[in-house]
Amino acid sequence: MVAPGTKLPDIKLFEGQPDYAPATEHSLMELVKGKTVVLFAVPGAFTPSCSKAHLPSFIKHFDELKAAGVDHVICTATNDPFVMAAWAQASGVPPNTIHMLSDNTAELCRGLGVATESDVMVRSTRYALVAKDGVVTHFFPSEKDGEKCAQNTYADSVLGALKSA
Repeated sequence: MVAPGTKLPDIKLFEGQPDYAPATEHSLMELVKGKTVVLFAVPGAFTPSCSKAHLPSFIKHFDELKAAGVDHVICTATNDPFVMAAWAQASGVPPNTIHMLSDNTAELCRGLGVATESDVMVRSTRYALVAKDGVVTHFFPSEKDGEKCAQNTYADSVLGALKSA
């Protein structure tokens, strides 16, 4: 499983476009190269906790994260790129803030060891991480010491760690 010191996998993520234009492919390595990045994952777009608390925490604290030295904030889920774009719009994600990227092949969550496999689809567990130049410096799992703790993955936890570093 991912931990500080883990190198992010060299994979492609996809961004949905307005009017259902073809999705834009992004190299994760290109997005993180030479940058400080916060990447958080949700089990699914439009799901209750993800929509009511997790994503909104990053919208609320986006400017503080930038002030703390974060270059990019990326949200991923295994939903398709068009669902991610619709979720961003429905959630009021301001333009040019949080990158809402699809891990529709589940390569990222599998590569980090945070995939939840099922007969229906692969989902990511809820987490957040900070990476500098592609290497994880902080990891915030939703389960800590055997206890579920979704708030550990929210922006205020990430911001607290960045401010104390």
